[in-house]
Amino acid sequence: MIEAEGYGGRITFDGEIVTVTRRHFPEKGDVRFRASDVHAIIWKGARRFWNGEVRFVVPGASDVPQSGNYWTKTGKDERDRYALTFTVEQSETMRSLCDAIDGARGHGDPKMSG
Repeated sequence: MIEAEGYGGRITFDGEIVTVTRRHFPEKGDVRFRASDVHAIIWKGARRFWNGEVRFVVPGASDVPQSGNYWTKTGKDERDRYALTFTVEQSETMRSLCDAIDGARGHGDPKMSG
């Protein structure tokens, strides 16, 4: 099992299943999905004064209907459950985990960006 701590949560990968755990929002529960279901991994690298982010694009995850303004928009939180921020110090471990997930996806395209 591979595990990477992020800012406010962690991502674990057992070779088949990816689990995103959010410490700040435990009431929303963990998100679990198969690596083979990941369509893309969006990587935004961290810098000295700027946190990075990893976002998994999983079909159906962002298809939740959205309505309302920025503050009351429904569906926004559902999409964010598939993302986690991380600091510069956490970048190397997070990148290694994402590389392992990317390798297990099986489709190869679109490749991990960043």
